[in-house]
Amino acid sequence: MTDAVEPALPDDLPDGTHLVVALSGGVDSIALLDLLCRTPRFRITAWHLDHRLRAESSLDAAWVAAHCAAVGVACVCESAEVLAAVRGDGIEEAARRVRYARLAEACVRLGSVAACTAHHRDDQAETALLQILRGCGPEGPTGIATERPLAPGLRLIRPLLHATRADLVAHCRRHGLAWREDASNSDVRFRRNHLRHRILPEWERHCPGIAAALAQLAHGGFQRRQQAERQVVGLLDGVDLDAPMLLRLPAEVRAACWRLLLNRLGIPADRGRLRRLDDLLNGGPGRRLRLGSWLFLRRARRVTWTAVR
Repeated sequence: MTDAVEPALPDDLPDGTHLVVALSGGVDSIALLDLLCRTPRFRITAWHLDHRLRAESSLDAAWVAAHCAAVGVACVCESAEVLAAVRGDGIEEAARRVRYARLAEACVRLGSVAACTAHHRDDQAETALLQILRGCGPEGPTGIATERPLAPGLRLIRPLLHATRADLVAHCRRHGLAWREDASNSDVRFRRNHLRHRILPEWERHCPGIAAALAQLAHGGFQRRQQAERQVVGLLDGVDLDAPMLLRLPAEVRAACWRLLLNRLGIPADRGRLRRLDDLLNGGPGRRLRLGSWLFLRRARRVTWTAVR
């Protein structure tokens, strides 16, 4: 395959791997689907989730199904009531949480071990800036991971983080591919959209290359996070952790230990949960913490965890 953009896929994916591609119908995911279909090593299924947040969302689902039929790709379209899942963290976060949960379920149902999303370098720059504004961990902004666990035994892969949105638009135009435009992506009442349409373009005019610099900053932070995780992966071979040892670790290494543990237990490893685990550790013997379906206990010299109902 020769193209200005090529998907960056892990070298350890065997030929014939079944990849589930999250397909919104936007230019990013349409480009990703086309690029993966031009890579004959893999079996591809497109997956679309109608969030039911816009009156025209059902039209998007119908368009995606028709596009996949036209290009000969298997397609699964589902819907979800995202508004019912809002827990005080906003519609955007609820939609993200529901989308990834349903994507994981779809992978299991389809017999796939890996899903791909079309996040690109512009998304990376926006995410880095959002992380800076919210307050980063000790490793700095880490952006969007090139790969992370979607659920136990499932991989979530982002093959386009090296490409810009302009690259993907150019690819679609070069190959005569149509796409859908989601009007909500232009609604600047949402913080990410405000950064995308107002803040970053203005900064780019005054400081050309700042989006690329933010993406590179996030990549560096992600590499530091990976290095810290490699230092602690051996600590998680047992069924508990040494509390005094954890207290001696540098903050970024201890955060990596908590993050790996939560990933293994199927618990989202956000900054708030990492902070609560640090509070448990620093609180002394007898402290308890419930995260999802797991109970963490601070004993005299150990931190233990037990599945609960």
